[in-house]
Amino acid sequence: MSLERVCEKEVVTGSAELTLLEAARLMRSRHVGSIVVVEGNRPIGILTDRDIVVKAVAEEKDPREVRIHEAMTRDPAVVNINYDPMDATRIMKERGLRRLPVVDEHRHLMGIVTLDDILGLLGREAADLAEAVHTEMAKESA
Repeated sequence: MSLERVCEKEVVTGSAELTLLEAARLMRSRHVGSIVVVEGNRPIGILTDRDIVVKAVAEEKDPREVRIHEAMTRDPAVVNINYDPMDATRIMKERGLRRLPVVDEHRHLMGIVTLDDILGLLGREAADLAEAVHTEMAKESA
């Protein structure tokens, strides 16, 4: 199974020149915790709600003045759309990440995969396994 089946294809993106206030409002309106910062269709950074808090609010910087490029993580780790979800899980674990932009072979943004997406997939797989056991037991009883 590739990440194409698991990742969220509708990614909230923004320019590095947006202010943190604009970014926060965009995150709130779209109900997300991050913005993938793009140049063209290529991810150049990622800004999380935590970045806004730690790199601006906690330092008493004015979010109306600070631009995304001042607080974002540059050159974010990405994962190819053809990778297996377990490859994404390994990268998340190794790098301590909760979300990865998903790209094609030209590094064009195709989606985003989050820890929640992977956990949901694992939950569905576990439920399918439990159902298989239940079905087998029902067959044996019949």
